[in-house]
Amino acid sequence: MKVREFQKKDPDQAYAIWKHGMSVDLTEQRIDWIFNLFHVRLILLALPLVVLYCGYGTTPVGFLYAIVPSGLLIAFLRYMVHYTLNGYVATRTDMLNIQKHHGKRFLVAENEDGEIIGTVAYSEKTKISTFKGERIGKKTWEMFSMSVKKEARRLGVANKMLAELEKRARGAKIQNIVFTATTPQVPAVIFYRKCGYDFEFEDFPALDRGFIGAIIADCFFKFCKMNIIKFHKEI
Repeated sequence: MKVREFQKKDPDQAYAIWKHGMSVDLTEQRIDWIFNLFHVRLILLALPLVVLYCGYGTTPVGFLYAIVPSGLLIAFLRYMVHYTLNGYVATRTDMLNIQKHHGKRFLVAENEDGEIIGTVAYSEKTKISTFKGERIGKKTWEMFSMSVKKEARRLGVANKMLAELEKRARGAKIQNIVFTATTPQVPAVIFYRKCGYDFEFEDFPALDRGFIGAIIADCFFKFCKMNIIKFHKEI
C-alpha cells in the first residue's frame, strides 16, 4: 500500500469512497449514537406507557396506537440524520471536481492492485483560527475528507495517510494541523486522540437550509447531544 497525490484517473473512486463515508458510514454512526442515548431510550419507552396510562391501549387496536408516538419519533430522528447529512454533502461541490479544487493537496491510499482504498485532503487556508481560546499561527494546515473504504479498515490505512500528511506538513515548515469531526464518530475520535491530537467541543454551526430548517436542525443536534469536535496538533 502507498499514499500518493491525486491523479486525473482517480475522481470516480475517490468520490465514491468519500460519499460512502458521508452518506452511509456517518449515517450509521449517528443513528447508533442517537438510539444509545439514555434519554432517547427512556422517552421511547415512556411514550407507549403514557398512552396506555391514558386508557388508549385497552384493546388490540389501542395497543397499536400506544406504539405510534415512539414510531413517529424514531422515524423523525432517522429523517433528521439524513436531512442534516444530505445538507452537508450538498455544500461540498468541491468534491465533484477534486482536481480543480484540491489537486496535489488531495491524497489517496492505493493498494497493491491499484485500487484506491482511502482519501484525505488538506487546505493551506484554514477556517479554524483559534483553539481553546488561543489563536493558532498562520503556519497551519486544515485536514478534511479522511475516509477509508469499508473493506480496508483496521489495516492501518488511516494511520499511513495521516503519517504521510504530517510528513508533508513538516517538510513545508507547517507548525499546526487542525480539523473537525463530530461526537458520533467514536472510532475516529479514539484514533485521533491516540495519534496525539488535542481536542475541544463546540456547537454545530447553523445549516444553510432556510430559517425554519436551521432552527429544527439546531434543536435536533442539541436533543441528540451532538457536537463538533475541533482537533489540533503541533507538529
